[in-house]
Amino acid sequence: MIDLDCGLLPPETDDHFLGLEHAQHVGTEALLTTRDNVEAVIEAKATMCICGPASSG
Repeated sequence: MIDLDCGLLPPETDDHFLGLEHAQHVGTEALLTTRDNVEAVIEAKATMCICGPASSG
């Protein structure tokens, strides 16, 4: 049986993004639109679903 810790973040030692020197977000139009939508949903105390193709961030 596979042990899945659904909903849990990996420990910092296993999070591969933490070891990337000089890693940065890239402010694409999709990222900025998503950010604006998330902010609006939080202000409205509403619910939102974000989905996209694999590796879309």
